[in-house]
Amino acid sequence: DIIQFLKFLANEGSLNIVASKNVAGSVNLLISDVAIADALEIVLAANNLASEVKGSVISVMTSAEYKTLYGVDFYDQRKTYIWRLTRR
Repeated sequence: DIIQFLKFLANEGSLNIVASKNVAGSVNLLISDVAIADALEIVLAANNLASEVKGSVISVMTSAEYKTLYGVDFYDQRKTYIWRLTRR
């Protein structure tokens, strides 16, 4: 259960993790010598979950909840660049 996994990470990593009521999923994980942050990122991505860090608290929510809050998909990798062109 993903909630049990988040509790485990919180205990092992001395983290403050809050999960929304809609967070659900399963975890099948065999890893070795992986940072806690990396393990969290892997499991969240596998379960289509999003996270946000505010201060010392990690909030975990569904991707849909993230999109509702911020208007963008959590896993949207697009970036916008603005280039100002000048004449020589």
